[in-house]
Amino acid sequence: MYVCLCHAVTDQQIEKAVRKGSVSSVRDLQQTLGVGTTCGKCACEARDILQAASRKIEEPGLLASAIATWSPSVVPGNTGNDAQPAL
Repeated sequence: MYVCLCHAVTDQQIEKAVRKGSVSSVRDLQQTLGVGTTCGKCACEARDILQAASRKIEEPGLLASAIATWSPSVVPGNTGNDAQPAL
């Protein structure tokens, strides 16, 4: 979908720029793609797309770091003893 009609910028172009690491702020969008520099009507929508795309990138990284540091010994209630309790 077109986000900035003045510069013919789409949501996919914004998302691609975020994935490549060439933009991380609205100012970066303005400088690299021209978004919001003419009439400004697209600035809020462009910001929302930028933030959503940034979250998509951050979430896998957070998950990977959580998995990498996970240990059964840090699970609440886990004593590390696999034996069944005596009845």
